Amino acid sequence: MKTIVLVEPNPLVRAGLRHLLEDLPLPAAVFYVDPTHLRAAAGQHRHIDLLILGISADVEAAQALLRLAVSQLKPRRTLLLCAPGSPAPRLVGNLGRLAYGCLMNDAHLDTLTAAIHLGLDLDAPGAQPDETLTLSGDSHALMPPAEPDPSVQQAVDEAEALGLTPRQYALLLQFARGRPLSVIAHDLGISNATAEAHASTLYQRLGARNARDAVSSARLRGARLVG
Repeated sequence: MKTIVLVEPNPLVRAGLRHLLEDLPLPAAVFYVDPTHLRAAAGQHRHIDLLILGISADVEAAQALLRLAVSQLKPRRTLLLCAPGSPAPRLVGNLGRLAYGCLMNDAHLDTLTAAIHLGLDLDAPGAQPDETLTLSGDSHALMPPAEPDPSVQQAVDEAEALGLTPRQYALLLQFARGRPLSVIAHDLGISNATAEAHASTLYQRLGARNARDAVSSARLRGARLVG
């Protein structure tokens, strides 16, 4: 029995994908993980055949979440599900070494099914490999295995050194770029209240009063905040 882990920040999208995956005749056990619980999930799932990761339209936030998810869960393969409006070609160009393919999260069910089968090394019903992973009219074959990326370990090390969860660290990266919390919440597909809760915990852990203080505190502790 193979193992699939779905990590999707948006709770509504996560619920919809959960219903879709449970209706598919897959020879795999499917687990659902909130992005804030990646470390706990890493301890529960020692062998993951396919990570299905939902990412926002914000390329930098997508990079941070993907790197942390892959480094924590260590899946054999990763399939990205992009929010509508994502700059798909740029995402593939920047993240291709860490993911074998990328789809919009509103892709046709047959396309999603075929992509999952390819990720599990199963026969893909109803689609050929070069027809499955299609973005903005461009076709992308399976990408080569990931090469070591020093920035992945750097992000993991910084998050752990600061005592932050992957979501809190991703939030901190956005603060370092001067982005307001409301914009970050929209890009990550979470409510303002949820973003404020993450920010509040982030401030407490860094002994900060606001976003600017949090960034300064992290940098004083040696964090580069590049990701």
